Amino acid sequence: MCLLKIYTKPVKFFAKVTKELLFAINFLNHLKILYCFMITAAKLPKTMTILPKFTLQPEDTLKVCFKPIDVERQWIRCSTIANFVAAYFQDVDRDPALAPIIDINLLSTVLNELIENAAKYSADRQQENVLIVHIFKNSLYVSITNAAMQHQANKVSQQLNADRNADELEEMYMNKLQDLAENGLVQRSAGLGLLMLQKDYPVQLKATVNKEDNKYLLTVEVTWNIVH
Repeated sequence: MCLLKIYTKPVKFFAKVTKELLFAINFLNHLKILYCFMITAAKLPKTMTILPKFTLQPEDTLKVCFKPIDVERQWIRCSTIANFVAAYFQDVDRDPALAPIIDINLLSTVLNELIENAAKYSADRQQENVLIVHIFKNSLYVSITNAAMQHQANKVSQQLNADRNADELEEMYMNKLQDLAENGLVQRSAGLGLLMLQKDYPVQLKATVNKEDNKYLLTVEVTWNIVH
């Protein structure tokens, strides 16, 4: 049974479910990709790894859990989850003459890349990947955690935590594309989507690796500023 678990604040969710989320939920049901759609209006459960300690309390939070084996059956589920989460944070009451506080298209693109990458390279197909989004007054924080092979987790960590300029990122990106086009070296092209986010989008990425119960847990974090 395919299971998508969503954790949020009761007031926040039920205030929004009658608006843009109603369309998203209907879309999920239309695709019939979720045999069990569970929304828990309760205290957010402990994640698989330790999140950074924020100095400010988030204004809004959403947590989504899914299993890689369910997503990889139909890759459209990655974009469906991404669009659903992005729609949740859309401010439908804002004056349309004003620029949106959160770029929903940007958020959906970032989420889609994170979900695809985590699902594709999860070492345990049955262990849930955990996606968390925090909205602060002037910034947005996204993290996704998955069980990973040690070498893969270290590779992603090295890529995201290294200090590289725009030219170096572009060269890395082109080299990965060339490897994929000429040799079909999928393993060497791993992380292509994350690299695209690094070089083309106004976001900051980093990664952390933790070991719990003999498993390596990779957490990719993305932050960017939002303007009111």
